[in-house]
Amino acid sequence: MKTRTLDDFKSLPEDEETKTLKRVLIKTGNYYALFEKWSWEGIIGNSLIFCNEDIINLTDEELSDICRGSGFYTSGEILIKRQIDSGYTFANFSFTT
Repeated sequence: MKTRTLDDFKSLPEDEETKTLKRVLIKTGNYYALFEKWSWEGIIGNSLIFCNEDIINLTDEELSDICRGSGFYTSGEILIKRQIDSGYTFANFSFTT
């Protein structure tokens, strides 16, 4: 597994309507991810963002398990969005209003 730095996430796609509240590089289990807490249209949520090449062999359920074990997950559905063009996979979870 390649050691990741914040530079590995500098080309993340941005949504101008989403406000990033917190952003930190973490290691959960054997995987590096960028943790984000964000706000969008009155919803607060969390994301773990992975570099696709690190998790290419993982299923969505395995990614969900990594999120649950990260210490950031509190409850609810985990939505996985694999973006082939950007090179990142987003796991979004723990939504509140």
